[in-house]
Amino acid sequence: MADETSIFLGASRKPDDSYQRAEQLLLQYGNRHGLITGATGTGKTVSLQILAEGFSNAGVPVLCADIKGDLSGIAMMGKAQDFLVRRAEQVKLDPYDFQEFPVIFWDLYGKLGHPVRASHGGPLWIDYAGPPRTVPYISFIDVYKNRFDPAVPALEEFLTVQGRRKFVRPLITALAKDQQWGRPIAVRIYTRTRASYHAVTTRDLDKLGLIPAQK
Repeated sequence: MADETSIFLGASRKPDDSYQRAEQLLLQYGNRHGLITGATGTGKTVSLQILAEGFSNAGVPVLCADIKGDLSGIAMMGKAQDFLVRRAEQVKLDPYDFQEFPVIFWDLYGKLGHPVRASHGGPLWIDYAGPPRTVPYISFIDVYKNRFDPAVPALEEFLTVQGRRKFVRPLITALAKDQQWGRPIAVRIYTRTRASYHAVTTRDLDKLGLIPAQK
């Protein structure tokens, strides 16, 4: 359906739900902003997969911030299934064939995938310095769970510049519970950052006994 100038996206329907026409994205407009919305099961993820595949076939590198791995299936060749064949017939996708695409995954540890280097030079998943903060916070959970020493400087600076209780309290608490590896790190961080934290946060963290009781 698609040619060298476009990516086949699907088919539009008439009010009676019958086939109307094929819908394609012209590659010359592929640098525009786009938004895909819809309820669960309406094809948002599949649409993103199709776009990524189409751009790849056109020789355009694609970077996907795919936190849950929903798009990772494009790395493997699919298999024909009855409901997929029926859907291909409905949208008049011809030929309906399968293909695997060249995919490299980001790897927090830089062992099985591509290490994304942050400002500290270590193989981190994402630079801690920019919003949204939740993503690096999730990344740092893996740091203490796996005792990943190269990421400790980035973790320390994150807890220095990020004072929100919902991030600071669970990370420092988790470090403090690891007596052998994490607690010395927690003591070092909390000693330096306590004065900059909110009173509600320090009230909880003081109970960990990381530093002498404050008057």
